[in-house]
Amino acid sequence: QVSPSPTWLKNRLEAIGLRSINNIVDVTNYVMYEWGQPLHAFDANNLKGSSIHVKSFEEPYEFTTLDGVTRKVPSGSLFICDDEQAVAIAGIMGGENSEVSDSTTTIVLESAYFDPSTIRKCSKQLSLQTDASYRFERGIDSNNQLTAAYRAAELISEMVPDARVTETIDQHPLPKQPLELSLRVSRVHQILGVEIGEEWISEEIRKANTKPSKTNM
Repeated sequence: QVSPSPTWLKNRLEAIGLRSINNIVDVTNYVMYEWGQPLHAFDANNLKGSSIHVKSFEEPYEFTTLDGVTRKVPSGSLFICDDEQAVAIAGIMGGENSEVSDSTTTIVLESAYFDPSTIRKCSKQLSLQTDASYRFERGIDSNNQLTAAYRAAELISEMVPDARVTETIDQHPLPKQPLELSLRVSRVHQILGVEIGEEWISEEIRKANTKPSKTNM
């Protein structure tokens, strides 16, 4: 059920300068700022066929984005496509043809990683920079896609108790090993100017690194 977002979500988005749209779109924006991972929700009933493809076209492709503007996208640019048509300019903006609206009852939630130079090139050619492209252009954590998707599904489930989360598809050909960093408690005290217990610091770090999972929903 697509509806206005709860007050807490509206307030948090407005505090960082974002306009509330609806509960589904607002969750994708919230998780983008929370985890640094752009997300996009498609109206599943407007998608043709049963599969999603990431591909480019050999010729310039006219595409109408969510803001209602029809753009001539240069050849070679990446698109998210269903079995018949493009539904989003990859990493930049979704299409009007698959927009989540008040009548939406089923969504496909996309969480992806794109090569920064590819998104930067297309964004500059179109003179179109979005919150998503800004992050993809600079490089995001390439291991966070599933975590962010689960977090978004978790929030949607909290706001829409009747929502049902179904199949998860995860394609990750080149996972990277996470970096390990050291932290000196004395340095924390020096930076903050106050002494904080080591146990409290450890617990806060543990909570910050506890990733949502589908089993929590």
